[in-house]
Amino acid sequence: METGVIKFAAKRISPTASAFLALDELNRCREKLLKAGLLGRDNNGIGFGNVSVRCSAEAGFHITASGLGDRAILDANDVVQVTGWDLLRNQAEFRGASNPSSESLTHAAIYDADDCVHAVIHAHDLPLWQRLLAAGQATPGSAEYGTPAMAEAVKEFVIARKGQELLFAMKGHDGGLICCGSKLDAICARLLEGKK
Repeated sequence: METGVIKFAAKRISPTASAFLALDELNRCREKLLKAGLLGRDNNGIGFGNVSVRCSAEAGFHITASGLGDRAILDANDVVQVTGWDLLRNQAEFRGASNPSSESLTHAAIYDADDCVHAVIHAHDLPLWQRLLAAGQATPGSAEYGTPAMAEAVKEFVIARKGQELLFAMKGHDGGLICCGSKLDAICARLLEGKK
């Protein structure tokens, strides 16, 4: 079950992130995902879904901040720059005014697994999740969201399919989906198509 709780040690190293030049593209993608119900807020008031883009000129990635799944338009303060992480120690360093998404280490694991990946979307859709499970397009095991076990399961899944644009289910995270690839607009379109 989604709780919105950050389950890793998040260390803020600066209150400001480096400039995120893809904010307009990110907002266009998020608007489509919100309209399709792939991002949002659940009946318990917990925001779900997040999007990240690999930094082009430095290490790390920019990711939507925690709890903003239903916010239509984000500004620069709503995007956090994750600059370093340790999956085994369950910790990350970040720059920004807000807290990083609870799935930041899962995104980090994907970027570690494949240099070709430049964008990651974590969304929710139970029917699509069930279809992907049935098709064998899912992480193994029952690792919970936001844990080192989930990050490791996702990393292994991506490594086994390196260089491919992927859409898969997170088996231990009911309704949880990952879509990743080289371009944000392309993976956004693939996720929307998969929902149909």
